[in-house]
Amino acid sequence: MLIKQGKTNIKYLLILVILAVIVGGGVWWFNSNIIIDNYVPEECQYSENGEVLITGTVTKNYKEKLEVDGPAWIEVNTDTCLARVEYHPGEAECKNMDTLLIGLEIQPGDEVDVYGKFYGGYIHTCDHDSYFIHKLEGPVFARWETYRNEEYGFELEYLKDWNMKSDFSFNDVITYLKAGVISFYPYEVKTVDELVGFFNIIVFKTSTINIGTGWLYPSQMTLREFIELRRGIEKDFYFEVETETNETILNGIPSIKEENKNVTWETEYGPREGEMVIYYLNREKDGRKFGVSYSCLTMDKNKCQNIFNQMLSTFRFLD
Repeated sequence: MLIKQGKTNIKYLLILVILAVIVGGGVWWFNSNIIIDNYVPEECQYSENGEVLITGTVTKNYKEKLEVDGPAWIEVNTDTCLARVEYHPGEAECKNMDTLLIGLEIQPGDEVDVYGKFYGGYIHTCDHDSYFIHKLEGPVFARWETYRNEEYGFELEYLKDWNMKSDFSFNDVITYLKAGVISFYPYEVKTVDELVGFFNIIVFKTSTINIGTGWLYPSQMTLREFIELRRGIEKDFYFEVETETNETILNGIPSIKEENKNVTWETEYGPREGEMVIYYLNREKDGRKFGVSYSCLTMDKNKCQNIFNQMLSTFRFLD
């Protein structure tokens, strides 16, 4: 009887073990699939007070608090992290009404490009009218191609229907700070409405230059020292304009943003006034300085700014 009971107990024990394995495996498989299907990436962490551009899918739009002067924001899944993008700060004034209006219309599932300043855990798009939220259904964002310069080690994207001109004739002039300029601008302008502006990559020299006061070594200067040197050389230009500089981050690269206001350009449609913006960058490996600049000539400043913001967001060093 005892032996029979023992055999029976062993049989029951084996059955229980097998059932536990089956059930446990099923629970593990179920939980694994739930985790995969409902995976939520960690919050995006960018450089504090740095300007960033992201592309992703909107998962939620939080706009309910606008009714009580609260903030409004969207969550954007970039496939690597979950970004929170504020398109209205709440009680504070929004300086970018275009972004506010677009933000209100954004729906979960929309693919978007976002450009703004990151701080306090959010990408803020209301701080300046150069920031944006774009739904990726506009035709302009489907017409980009890459310009890559192996010799000087950088690349960026520009509109396919724009012209590109490279001029490095300055390289042999010992009194010039710049080695060359690569310019991007519309191919053919037939009306004043097509007069958008121009975008330049200025490549400065690393070798010595002579401006009449002795030999200088730009590659050994800080960005601040270099900017002051350039202002001294081109003082006639800086005498006419109002200039403001701020330290910032461009695509992860420490830079100094110089905004020159009240600049006037002569065009076939008459003089155009506006501002010229330059991001000064220092490449650490050789000390070479770069200037990424743009100027808007069109009356439609938002159109111009959106194109140049897209180009700015794609600039990077190759190494």
